[in-house]
Amino acid sequence: MSRHDFRDVRIYTTNPRDLNSPFDVRHPEDIVFCCFFRELEQRAEFLKQTRFIAGTPLAVDADTQTLTEQLADEYRALQSSGNEQEAVYTAVRWWSGILRRGYHTYSLKIGFAPYRTSCILSFQELDADSIRYNLSRALQMLERDKGRVLDFFGFGGSGGLN
Repeated sequence: MSRHDFRDVRIYTTNPRDLNSPFDVRHPEDIVFCCFFRELEQRAEFLKQTRFIAGTPLAVDADTQTLTEQLADEYRALQSSGNEQEAVYTAVRWWSGILRRGYHTYSLKIGFAPYRTSCILSFQELDADSIRYNLSRALQMLERDKGRVLDFFGFGGSGGLN
């Protein structure tokens, strides 16, 4: 685990819709993670860790089927505990280590209080329109979640912020 509290990071899977696990989709290359960080150094650490994971080879005699099942279970457990960052690391481990495929990251300057910076991690190259689309979806999700918290504490009306 990084030295930062994992609650300082919000990660939304914006494609495909309603993704429960990357291990359960027909076309995992379509997966897009939109990541928001409270601090710029957290984003840098996240990107550094994904590069490290992608560059770590599997043992030559590794049982890829068993490893895939273990990583799928690990991903689900991390997601259910709210540790989105480690869950993404697990997906990258599977994608680059077992499937031996590359990924793409896009560092963004977009923030959404209290998150100051962001990036997108995808398993295929995205064009500018796709980046905008996925970022827009993630910002809508952040807005929805912020509205829920404010509603819970009695500070907002249902449906978001005004």
